[in-house]
Amino acid sequence: MGRPEFNSNGRGNGFKSHGNGRGFGDRRGRGGFGDRGGRGGFGGGRGGRGGFGDRGGRGGFGDRGNRGGFGDRGGRGGRGGRGGRGGPKAGLGMRGGKNVIVEPHRHEGVFIVKGKEDALATLNMVPGDSVYGEKRVSVETNGVSTEYRVWNPFRSKLAAAIMGGIENIHIKPGSKLLYLGAASGTTVSHCSDLVGPEGLVYAVEFSHRSGRDLLGVAKKRPNIIPIVDDARHPHKYRMLVGMVDNVFSDVAQSDSTRILSLNAQYFLKSGGHIILSIKASCIDSTAQPEAVFAEEAQKLKQDGFKLKEQVSLEPYERDHADLFFKDKLTISLCEHCRNLPFKENVDLIKVEETYQCSACFGLFDDEILKKICLETDLKIKEEGYDATSFIFALNLPVSFFLREHILGKVYLKKNSNISLKQEAAEYFMNHINFNFGLKPTLASDFTITITLENKELDEKDSEFLLFNFPKDYISGKRKNCDAKELITSSFTKMKIAQFGSKITEEMAKKYNMISPTQKVIYSILLEREAVFIGGRYCKFSRCLSQSPWSIGIGVPAIPGCSVSELIGETLKNFTKADSYKLLASGREDIDVRMLGTGRPFAIELKNCRKVKDIPIYNSLVGKMKDNCKMLEDKINSSSVDIKINSLVRVSQKEVESLLEGQEEKEKSYRAFCYSKVPISGDLIRSLHDKAPIEIIQKTPVRVLKRRSLLDRPRTIITMSALPMDEHHFHLRLTTQAGTYIKEFVHGDFGRTRPCLSELLKLETGSIDILELDVEDVNLQWPPEK
Repeated sequence: MGRPEFNSNGRGNGFKSHGNGRGFGDRRGRGGFGDRGGRGGFGGGRGGRGGFGDRGGRGGFGDRGNRGGFGDRGGRGGRGGRGGRGGPKAGLGMRGGKNVIVEPHRHEGVFIVKGKEDALATLNMVPGDSVYGEKRVSVETNGVSTEYRVWNPFRSKLAAAIMGGIENIHIKPGSKLLYLGAASGTTVSHCSDLVGPEGLVYAVEFSHRSGRDLLGVAKKRPNIIPIVDDARHPHKYRMLVGMVDNVFSDVAQSDSTRILSLNAQYFLKSGGHIILSIKASCIDSTAQPEAVFAEEAQKLKQDGFKLKEQVSLEPYERDHADLFFKDKLTISLCEHCRNLPFKENVDLIKVEETYQCSACFGLFDDEILKKICLETDLKIKEEGYDATSFIFALNLPVSFFLREHILGKVYLKKNSNISLKQEAAEYFMNHINFNFGLKPTLASDFTITITLENKELDEKDSEFLLFNFPKDYISGKRKNCDAKELITSSFTKMKIAQFGSKITEEMAKKYNMISPTQKVIYSILLEREAVFIGGRYCKFSRCLSQSPWSIGIGVPAIPGCSVSELIGETLKNFTKADSYKLLASGREDIDVRMLGTGRPFAIELKNCRKVKDIPIYNSLVGKMKDNCKMLEDKINSSSVDIKINSLVRVSQKEVESLLEGQEEKEKSYRAFCYSKVPISGDLIRSLHDKAPIEIIQKTPVRVLKRRSLLDRPRTIITMSALPMDEHHFHLRLTTQAGTYIKEFVHGDFGRTRPCLSELLKLETGSIDILELDVEDVNLQWPPEK
């Protein structure tokens, strides 16, 4: 069947095949699809036969009109002749039987209807049903009738590609197809015929109006799964679509190439095919169509697809083309990574810029390496750490670690055991060791961390893991947040560690190894492990808090008015630390003194530059004690409000023992109390016999804003009292750590039961506390050195 051409000089306006111009005494050409035959010549020629869906041409002089085209009426007879016979009624189909021959096309599932006019057709899955008013042809063979549907290339871009001579459409019986931009189901219905009852067509359409028509088509064709959703977000329908053999895109949007590539990443089987139907003006109305086609083809090549065929859809569609690609293993690499042991079937593409490398993200860019090394050198010199060794940490983009798994599964030869991260880490460690003499080790307290970040692929890579592990990838409580934000925030190194080893080769083949488009952002961090110095402190002031304190929210604390600051500032300056924190075995209120041997404490010094003078090693313990004694004297001479003793350097594990088991410890107190009512000396002295006693303390009102509302059982171990007069007496207590002494004395509005008033058979609140001192914290601290 010849390719149709424009009829430039006939009466018909459509396309004709084999037609000649108007002449004398000759036959006019036949009409193309959708038009009518030309007028016959003078001298007895007859009018040409009408095309599909129109009428026959007018007969010439002295002859008769030809028969009308399929589905319309006959042409008007010439002068002296008779009118031609009308064709079958529109919509009822072409006349079949013995007059029409149907032959298989070279594309499996496609047929050629041969008669006086050839046409493409597909085997109708639903005999007797017409989807969009197309002609149907019934052929009887041995008494069995088979119905075919004429496939109009003016209504279907896939049919136009077949008419254009495409070598292979790859859509065949039993295959699975994802069709993007299904519209009302015109081409989808023919694809349904092509794949047959054993195949599937997933038809995605965004328009709800077209979607209603698509649903109507799918009701009669069980192998069509209609999906009314946005093809730009395939994760939304990932639970409906399985892996497919082909993806066809007829989406008239400027980013149709990206949409196709994204859907292929989700659903295309390894070795499958994608078909992109492009309307040039939708992409760029100012550029030449050929340039647009070439640019979009290049995008898909960068995404790992190999162009197999490209066919223009002229004359059926103006400035349209169908591009057929095959999924192929290609990867864009820098010069360094091209030397890795890749498999023979992997195409290596050299990138223009090193940061575009799909494997290392530009980690081995000479310019970046030099910059990082130079800035690291400057930081080490400026900070002045007195370290002799270091631990090196290299943080890379999360996508880098996912791609390590993908490379190992698909691209690299088996048992390659290649680690780009380890190679880069060794480069940096050797540089630091050479320049500063610092020894790289795993047992140092000094860490150098270099971080390289690139988050542009996080969303896509997170969707890849979500698609392959939909039940387990996003776990835990889901906060009220955007779905896109939830997916991206779930993409962490821990997730890669959890799912990386579970990625199969088949999963890995579906990963789209696209190139980064942005350079990595790097940062350098020098940090030392926290240093702990322990001892005991006594506090003599009733106006000094343990930690910095202010009178209200938003009101800054007055500097230098806390135990923490009086001790910590001196130690911070000596070690050149960034900051410090006081850790103590309990705490006293601002108006309570700490007497006796003092309260056990430790100061945590963060990121110290100088620690050589207070070494923790047993062999240098003498040096450490001498310098700690010097610091102790300096702190004691700086204030009359506090005094410290037994200052030594302690380990983090020893500090943990200071903070653990608080409720098992014992503390001794002395309180000066006042009674609203007179109390006899004998009654006061009788308190000695009431201990030990267990009390229940509900969370005090004064701390309720920062503590949970609980009932706390506590034990008063010993208790004795010395009367001063009828209203005043001294009270000594030994209690379980964590007991609220003030609340035990005054009762806290009945929240502590029994309270001291109740033990003396007085009304709750009759006794209050005037002064309170902590006399002892029964804990062996600090550890002996």
